[in-house]
Amino acid sequence: MFHFKKKEVIVKEGATSNYVYFVNDGILRSYYLKDGEEVTTQFYFPNSYCSSYSSFLTQSKGRINIECLSDVELLALSYENVQRMYKSSTAFNTFGRRISEFLYIDFYKRSSSFLLDDAKTRYLTLLKERPEILKSIPNYMIASYIGITPESLSRLKKQLLSE
Repeated sequence: MFHFKKKEVIVKEGATSNYVYFVNDGILRSYYLKDGEEVTTQFYFPNSYCSSYSSFLTQSKGRINIECLSDVELLALSYENVQRMYKSSTAFNTFGRRISEFLYIDFYKRSSSFLLDDAKTRYLTLLKERPEILKSIPNYMIASYIGITPESLSRLKKQLLSE
């Protein structure tokens, strides 16, 4: 079990991600820097997996940072242990495949939303699917996550309240 404090960065851009984490308690987010601005790509809550998956799977340098938004408690599996368990257990192999399938579907839904949906639809989908985000995540991070400025999010919220 690993414990990290709020604001600690547990995965850094340019480093190889050697662990996949299971979030036992707390909240994290992944982000990258674009033109000096943080762009939020994901939020991680209890009972979810957290990693720079591409870096973890390819054992190459990653492009994202993962930051603790609260004190967190994580279980960690190293790349070597995951590979060893894949080789020795068909049940773990199936479990790993199912996690990969879930992550792919989540990535596909998010990517297609950016291509096909407007900001209002992305925000309403977020409200429906992840209402806990609004209670625990600052507005500027939510805005970044749905691809708009904090000012645009404020206008969108006002518009939705008047409807």
